[in-house]
Amino acid sequence: IIDILRKNGRAKYTEIAKEIGIPEATVRYRVRSLVNEGVIKRFTIELASRGITCLVGFKTEPKTDIEGVCEKILELEGVECVYEVTGEWDGIVVVKGENPSEINEAIDHIRAMPGVTATNSFFVLMEHR
Repeated sequence: IIDILRKNGRAKYTEIAKEIGIPEATVRYRVRSLVNEGVIKRFTIELASRGITCLVGFKTEPKTDIEGVCEKILELEGVECVYEVTGEWDGIVVVKGENPSEINEAIDHIRAMPGVTATNSFFVLMEHR
């Protein structure tokens, strides 16, 4: 059910039931259960990608309030989301813009934030799903 809804969040319960071979009422019950249990957080849409996407890794000084840094980054123009991560980088930012200048402006703001010591940018060339 989840795989079908990931591909098409608007799939009708009758279509899902037919595809996986169970009654429509069972699909309805399972989806409701998945929502109630928090497995499915929300139903949403995905917009067609316009412009360019850049992933920006950032490092912070020890004892920096990483959550505070992430909240400030989220306020920047073009920032879609921020992930706290393990490994070499403390966070990864997804930035979208119409041109490299817009992306660079967001990166400059990230670099200037107190506690941020380094950034590394990865422009997305192709998306595969």
